[in-house]
Amino acid sequence: MTVENYLSEVEKESRRVDELVEGISKLSKAQLNWRPLENAWSVGECFEHLIRVNEYYIDHFKKAAEDPEKRLKVRKEFKTTLGGRFVLYSINPKQKFKTKTNKEFNPIHSGVDLNIIKKFLEQHEVIKTLAGKCRGVDLNLIKVASPFTKLLRYNIGDAFMIIMLHNQRHILQAKKVMENPAFPGT
Repeated sequence: MTVENYLSEVEKESRRVDELVEGISKLSKAQLNWRPLENAWSVGECFEHLIRVNEYYIDHFKKAAEDPEKRLKVRKEFKTTLGGRFVLYSINPKQKFKTKTNKEFNPIHSGVDLNIIKKFLEQHEVIKTLAGKCRGVDLNLIKVASPFTKLLRYNIGDAFMIIMLHNQRHILQAKKVMENPAFPGT
């Protein structure tokens, strides 16, 4: 697959994130912080987790977009790495198994405010802009260590898709919280 086609796939998944967020932005503070169980994340905590993880990647995306040395010279094909395939499989929203997050990314009991969805959407726009600026960048050259274990590395192209699928996974998790019969009304 060409880099151009791959980034088009990332854009498609990004639009899916935008679609999933619709309808969540009008929640009250009580609704954003309500948990179905004491150790389960609230809607707001799902978004707080995404903001924390996404922030890790944004610096890498900026470097990729602004580094003239990484502009395409020869390789125009994008190749997913083994580490990238592993992470993409494990965080795919269709996968039902749960994974634990690192303490620094765990938002449990963080008490989010009303602006959490707005902050997420602003951050998502930054990521989409950076993905657009990476057109013409050899996404295979730049490597990123996973924020969860430095032993797992993948290329920056994998990271763009990982972040989109990870966002979708946790937005769907937030929507499940809202579907709970005990979820507070407005």
